[in-house]
Amino acid sequence: MSCITTVDFESHAWGNVPADMRREIRDLLDLFRNAPDKGVARWLQDQAHATGISEATLRRKYYSVLSSGGDWTCLIDARRVIAHKASIARTQRPAFRAELLRMVEKHQRKNLPAFKALKIRWRDRRVAVPGYEDWAGWPKVPAGWSNRNLARIVESETNLARMRSVRVGTSSKTNPFLPTVLTTRVGLWPGAVIQLDDVFHDNLVTLGKRRDIVRVMELGAMDVYSACRFHFGAKPRRRTESGGWENIRMTDMRMFLAGMFHTFGYSPRGTMLMSEHNTAKVQEDIARSLYDATRGLVRVEYQPIEGKQAALSGFWHGTEGGNFRAKALLESTHNLIHNDLAALPMQTGSPSSGLAAPVNTDRIVNYIAGIIRDVLKAAPHRLDLLRLPTLDFHTQFFPLLQDYYEFGLNGRTEHQLEGWEKLGHVINEYTFAPGCDKYITESLLLTMPETTQLAIREAARMAPDQWSRRRNLAPQEVWNRREKFQPIAPVVIADMLGQDLARELTARRGFIEFSDQEISADPLIYQARYISGPRAGMEIHHGEKVSMFVLPFDDSTAIVMDAKGVFLGEVPLYKRVLPIDPSAFQTSAPFEARPDVRSAELTRAAGEKHSRIADILEPSRILHREEVREARELREHNRKLISGEPVTEEEIHAARSAAADKAVTTRRINEWAADMPEDLPADLMQPDCESPANAIGDDQIAEWLND
Repeated sequence: MSCITTVDFESHAWGNVPADMRREIRDLLDLFRNAPDKGVARWLQDQAHATGISEATLRRKYYSVLSSGGDWTCLIDARRVIAHKASIARTQRPAFRAELLRMVEKHQRKNLPAFKALKIRWRDRRVAVPGYEDWAGWPKVPAGWSNRNLARIVESETNLARMRSVRVGTSSKTNPFLPTVLTTRVGLWPGAVIQLDDVFHDNLVTLGKRRDIVRVMELGAMDVYSACRFHFGAKPRRRTESGGWENIRMTDMRMFLAGMFHTFGYSPRGTMLMSEHNTAKVQEDIARSLYDATRGLVRVEYQPIEGKQAALSGFWHGTEGGNFRAKALLESTHNLIHNDLAALPMQTGSPSSGLAAPVNTDRIVNYIAGIIRDVLKAAPHRLDLLRLPTLDFHTQFFPLLQDYYEFGLNGRTEHQLEGWEKLGHVINEYTFAPGCDKYITESLLLTMPETTQLAIREAARMAPDQWSRRRNLAPQEVWNRREKFQPIAPVVIADMLGQDLARELTARRGFIEFSDQEISADPLIYQARYISGPRAGMEIHHGEKVSMFVLPFDDSTAIVMDAKGVFLGEVPLYKRVLPIDPSAFQTSAPFEARPDVRSAELTRAAGEKHSRIADILEPSRILHREEVREARELREHNRKLISGEPVTEEEIHAARSAAADKAVTTRRINEWAADMPEDLPADLMQPDCESPANAIGDDQIAEWLND
């Protein structure tokens, strides 16, 4: 069949034919080109047996090509592809496809409502659809407008990243399909990058003596290199006077930063703080103060702002917001914290993740409010004995958080932290008994006898799965290996806090009492004595007023300033001591050998008290040293007077003359006694004599001296 037209393999019509059908069409065209001029019926019968195609189908296709003048498009199976129909080919027009995409992008949630709107638009015949301006076949829905075919058109014309960008925006929070930047901790060091963020805990607790039901907010700092949440501060969310809720404030962030630098300092190799723009934001004045105080070793960076960059240039911009991926490590641990603490009572759920609160939470809240109201009416003095189905913030929840971060989050070893293997944060451990969960590290194994080392190593070589394991270091272990950090000067800490956060307090009997229910349920007592700063070692006198900062997340010391904001020093937190040693009652030693029942803490505290008293009195002793000397001389004069010792000048002169004469006499006697014979008469010796002068009687001495 010489009339068959050549197929244009670059044509749009050929490209719309499915691949398997294209192969069939090529094979049929090659077959029909070799058809004989005579005996076609017999030839078609033979070719049907050879190709496996039915004779009727092969005959129909052959004569279709022959009657169409060799047009290959007649071989297209209309049941499998419908692009050859003129009405269906309109769906391939760019104008129609563009209009379909605009309608799909306008419908934000799903594509199906857009397809429905397209068909309603055709039915109402008000606004023409591009490519169908002639309304051909109206009111019948055009061929190719099935939901399945329209979905294929949308899928071929766009992608998830592009569709989400137009529908929602290019923000990293709303469009997870756009390209991102991947970072690594390999090449960092402890303290190189510290991420700061806030989080709400998903449970309710009670606060204070009145058992107020509150939710807990928290500020956290995570070191990227070690993945250790090394510093945190929790705060109860309390109601304001206007009836709203008090969230984390800028003042809380200032105190949190001050506590972090006061406790840990900064890396001598440099520290970058990754801050957000809202709640956990490091204010510019603090960033400048840290930069200047550390000579540029502490720097603050803010997570990138997204939202201005819209998918459509010149169109409406989106709402600005930070890129959470800038502190993805810290953000990801929040989910881990919520999951680990999900067993605590009075869960609130998580609206952002679609997790509803347990149905019994509201019932428990109502029960607690009612039982507290009843106790306050009937027996307010017994409120402390009330038992509630929740945790108290100060005595239970906050200590639980401390243990969880130390032994749970920061102590985990079953993790897949990026770069851990490259950084060498993996160690080998050995056991003494297969199946036992007690393992020792390589360093501890080296301290054991050589025979023990050889035996364990040989066993581990023969059966490594039973005698050894390879374990990831915990974030806390990596953090503890850091080099010594540089401290921040307390005066810089005071500048970070600002004078408005200082509390004016008065020293009383050597102590300063500080009360704040957000920091401690009980009052904090500080020694009125500076342990650092320009007044180190000096006392704060009774009745003296000072301005003092107590850091909510580090109350071991307090920073003291005067009324003008001049830094004076730090005072330590005083811990009450146990007065007795309980172990003293466990002995039955004799009375004379009985142990001291007073505790060593009490003894040390008493010694410190006397030392402080001595320091307090030292200036007065120096000022009145002349009066003290005169008082001592007066007492000494009266003592001599009573004992008969010389006190007047004449008596003193006579006593000195008699002492001089006696000295001369004693010297002459000692010289004479040196020449005396050894057989001195016994009656001349006096008992218990210690010198020759004392060995001879007074009368004999006088006689010898006269001679």
